[in-house]
Amino acid sequence: MTRIHIKPRTRKAAASNATSGHWALQDAKARFSELVRKVRSEGPQHVTVHGRDEVVVISAEDY
Repeated sequence: MTRIHIKPRTRKAAASNATSGHWALQDAKARFSELVRKVRSEGPQHVTVHGRDEVVVISAEDY
């Protein structure tokens, strides 16, 4: 049997994705207030599930 070792994501890795406008669902849930602030200041933010874009969070003004 082959063992697969998956390296856990670090806060730094999560932060770098968040700065690019892409958030893993788990990070978006854990840091929702920050996500909302980024939407207001930087524009739409993408939320991914299993590495694929699933939703885009936009401001009420843009909606």
